[in-house]
Amino acid sequence: MKKKISDEKSVGLRPTILPVSTNCNMRCSYCYCDHGQDGINKIMSYKMLEIIIKKFAETYPSFISFCWHGGEPLMAGLDFFQHVCKIQDKYQKESQVIENRIQTNGTLITEGVASFFNDKKFKIGISIDGPKYINDACRKMNNDTDSFEHIYVGINNMTLFPW
Repeated sequence: MKKKISDEKSVGLRPTILPVSTNCNMRCSYCYCDHGQDGINKIMSYKMLEIIIKKFAETYPSFISFCWHGGEPLMAGLDFFQHVCKIQDKYQKESQVIENRIQTNGTLITEGVASFFNDKKFKIGISIDGPKYINDACRKMNNDTDSFEHIYVGINNMTLFPW
């Protein structure tokens, strides 16, 4: 007889909220996103954000891992992620673990963003295609300039804090 798995953490629950923003500040040649090509950066509404976080908090009482993706999720702004944490605090149960992860191109990570992510214990994934000559071959900023140096600045901002 098979043992029933009753603990969400044991199955590695990884809900993904996709996308935070439809826009991106880069134009990678291989990207499948529409990049907000209609000229409008659509960002998940705070109302939808609260509905989703509340539902996950009610459904998974021991462990939740939110992975924030995009387009480029930081196009939503730091205030969006501050609001995420406020809503999570509102619905988090005492024994519940809520984890936040973000997958970003890194170009919008300022010292302030890095400080916030450090304080709130966000796990950060930065997309980069390798050394400058490889990365810049396919990953351009939206004005068709190279992206590597912008990504590098974001990574350096993250190193200012004791992760």
